[in-house]
Amino acid sequence: MHTEQKCANKKNGIIGKQMNGCPSLALLADCELKPEQSWCFINESSCFEQIKKQNWSYCEPATQATMLPYCECEPFWKGDEKAADGTTKNMPLQYGCPERSTLEDSGYSMMDKSTTQSWCKTTDKRCFEQDTYQTPAGDVTTNLGANWVFCDANTGEPELPDCECQTHWTVEDEVCKSLDGATVEFDGCPSAQAWESRCANKRNGTGQPWCKTTEGRCKQQSGSNDKYIENMVGQGWSYCTPAAEVGAKAKAAEPTCQCKPHWNNTEGPRCAQEDGNLPILMNGCPELGDIRRCEYEAKESWCVTTYKMCEQQNSEADSKGWSYCDTKTQQGHYAQCECKKSWETNRDECNAEQVKDKKAPHFRGCPKVQDLKELCDTDVEMTWCETKDETCRGQEEGVNWGKGWVECDFSTQLPVNHGNVGATVGITFVVTVVVCIGVFVLFLWGYKKYLDGHRRRYSAELLEPATSGAYENYATHK
Repeated sequence: MHTEQKCANKKNGIIGKQMNGCPSLALLADCELKPEQSWCFINESSCFEQIKKQNWSYCEPATQATMLPYCECEPFWKGDEKAADGTTKNMPLQYGCPERSTLEDSGYSMMDKSTTQSWCKTTDKRCFEQDTYQTPAGDVTTNLGANWVFCDANTGEPELPDCECQTHWTVEDEVCKSLDGATVEFDGCPSAQAWESRCANKRNGTGQPWCKTTEGRCKQQSGSNDKYIENMVGQGWSYCTPAAEVGAKAKAAEPTCQCKPHWNNTEGPRCAQEDGNLPILMNGCPELGDIRRCEYEAKESWCVTTYKMCEQQNSEADSKGWSYCDTKTQQGHYAQCECKKSWETNRDECNAEQVKDKKAPHFRGCPKVQDLKELCDTDVEMTWCETKDETCRGQEEGVNWGKGWVECDFSTQLPVNHGNVGATVGITFVVTVVVCIGVFVLFLWGYKKYLDGHRRRYSAELLEPATSGAYENYATHK
């Protein structure tokens, strides 16, 4: 019986609302204001998932199993960093989930945790996103119960450790039916060609290369959003990108965003079910006109995806089972680039001498060129900003694609895509020529009309006196 918050008042002589097992967030919302994690009463006096010695625990409605609370970064914290002599150093105060550069500037050693992820201290010693991870040195360890968690500095949200491919692993028969009858073994992340040469079947999913991971549960794994797609979370495997060259390291990858063939749109004023409306059936990646049947002000097509989390999702859609999409390819695609409201540069992106012994420069939105020259690099000619998403439309292949920044215009605060400059110049030239020709034709037409009018007036002036004089002479002689 739930007897807290909105359910604490007596109604019809009864206090509270009956809950069964692990209730959904929607059911909890009948009693609580904006619940973020389900919970239930437990029979045991204590269990591992409990943080406080009480008779309840957080839980997962889908499995009805108890679980740890979601991790949350401390608003203000100091880490325990050891000096060379073994004493604890007095570290600078940190806020939420800091940028990696901020932690490095503060003297924190990052190489015992990750080469890519940031981290923060947690409000609870044990929490859900803590798990086994592999250090940059290759050691497998865990941060479970260590009072810290990896986190995303862009969103401020805790996250699981990055997935790492096992160095050498064996594939089960049900996943890969061997072509030659021998046990199928791979190293790291095998290429699509390697799979085709050894296996008679493919894994049900996106068709990307995949590998077994050193962790059972890790960041790039995604839950299925389609009954025909295999769930990845906690299953010890992940999609991956094969190493580009011998000796290089393979990288874990999120599944590519693929639109579900058929899905119901429940967004917008005409389709929101909470307002009593019926959803509208959509197919694949719908045209913008179809999306606007539900959302009047939609600016881009989107679709529900086969995986809840996928590569092309932006920060707005992350792990929410949808993505912007391309109606021509019927696949998910990246969002348009947007500058972060507030960001710090990595000092490696600035002039080394100019930022020596200084903290990483801090900017807001798309800065002025003068500010970049003064704080980062005197040789910079075009202003730029860090983007909300690492990869976004507006970045250029081979220049800044997937690098989390874009050139921008301070006056408009919008990205500048030089990839279309040539086409833009060409189109502008053609339009200019067409306009000039049009103006010239109008000028000739107007000039011709002027000459025709002038000719008629001139003829009339010549004929009028002659006619008048002849009449007068005739009248006089008569």
